[in-house]
Amino acid sequence: MNKAKKLGNTDALTKYQTDRFFEKFGPISQDVCDNEAANISGGGTIKPTPMQGAQSYTVQVLSDAKSLIVQFRDPKSPIDLDLMTTARETYGRLVPNCQHLKERPGTLLVYKMNYLSGETFLLARTALRNAENFGLLSQTVQDFAVFFASAWNNRLASILAFNSSLIQNDYLSRLERISNKLPVSFSPLLDKLKSQLPSLFPDDYPMVIIYWDLVENIIHVDIQTGHLTGIVDWRDAEVGPFALQLWGLENIIGIRTTTGMCFHPQHIQLCRLFWQNIYEEIGDVSKGVKEAIHTARMIGIFLANGDFAGAPANTREMEEAVLRSITLD
Repeated sequence: MNKAKKLGNTDALTKYQTDRFFEKFGPISQDVCDNEAANISGGGTIKPTPMQGAQSYTVQVLSDAKSLIVQFRDPKSPIDLDLMTTARETYGRLVPNCQHLKERPGTLLVYKMNYLSGETFLLARTALRNAENFGLLSQTVQDFAVFFASAWNNRLASILAFNSSLIQNDYLSRLERISNKLPVSFSPLLDKLKSQLPSLFPDDYPMVIIYWDLVENIIHVDIQTGHLTGIVDWRDAEVGPFALQLWGLENIIGIRTTTGMCFHPQHIQLCRLFWQNIYEEIGDVSKGVKEAIHTARMIGIFLANGDFAGAPANTREMEEAVLRSITLD
């Protein structure tokens, strides 16, 4: 995943993603999709969302009755509706309802979702990082902790089919590949994490829906209150051990730079607040479970951020600096 690109000029990136999408699927055009979205909603004002993905074109339809989201997707990149349903049962209102609309013209897949209010954290971050808004950012951090803890508390007996042995072997293979590509300074920590990996797969440790790509442009917040209002674009979610996705906190309390992660001046206090709320939400757990949670978080950091060997040299240097500042410094 190219996080460096996501942090550039958002208007330019949105135009680039939109142009590329319709170049790929011409003669289907942006106007065709906008008109289709209006037909689906029964009328209203069509407004492309501020952030666009590489595999989709998404609009908000504004009307007197309500707002909704219509998304047009590459047919090679469908949304797993069963997974979306499970994610919503796990994380509640922070996950949009999603419906696949059949028999639509053209080759694109079309989905309808409820609108999640707020702004992307990428657009709200500057305001929330202002010193006078520390209380608002603290609220975002607390809500983030509650969001993650929902997966612990809402364990589903009928969770999507998975094979824990295959998942564990996949993680081990990826950690080994990452270890071989990173400087030797990372090796002691990665060796330790590989040895601790089995601690995430006992029968009593929950397997949950995890979201690997918890970057700033898919996290929605209310800039007036700091409350988390939604997590969008669940296309790449999957089943895995609880706490792997806790690394997303770093994108709330820090900013990626060419020299590493630039953390909020009060990031230590924010981290303490996060962990305090996590354990308040999940209740009393053993020392061994706490160790597994922290191991899962650290493994998640490497799995989500450590495999950038094929990126351009300047991107590799930046991502390595960010990874070092999160895990070693």
